[in-house]
Amino acid sequence: MEQENYNPDAPESFQLNLMREDLISLSEKENVYIPEYKIDGTGRSVPNSILIESAPIIMSEGIAVFYPEIRDLFNIRVYVETDEILRFERYIKRAIESRNQTREDAIKQYETINKSAAVYLRPQRQYADIIINGHAEISDIEQIAEDLSLYV
Repeated sequence: MEQENYNPDAPESFQLNLMREDLISLSEKENVYIPEYKIDGTGRSVPNSILIESAPIIMSEGIAVFYPEIRDLFNIRVYVETDEILRFERYIKRAIESRNQTREDAIKQYETINKSAAVYLRPQRQYADIIINGHAEISDIEQIAEDLSLYV
């Protein structure tokens, strides 16, 4: 995929068939090596680079978990809903602090990904089993994960 046409949020930007195979392997108690995606705007990845060990509970995060190619593999799908202002503030802070972007570049990139989210992510909310308020503290989300582990 050419860099100028690459959209990291579009379903065709994911290796969904591979992700499906890996998730099935994990559910069958097999360890897998997943690709490491390069955050450089090209969609490049390093294949078989990150070891993921199977466990009684397999948690996966990201927008791909709601795509039709794999969403049927999840027993529980959680959607984190956060209002526009907080999403913007968190994104800009992370871009500046973690990716060394300028505020101006971060704002431009946010505008692009926010448009993609309206097309690819937010419509997937309807497939969630649980919707979490994105204003929740991480400790609240950790508690939910711990509570879910009691059902294994």
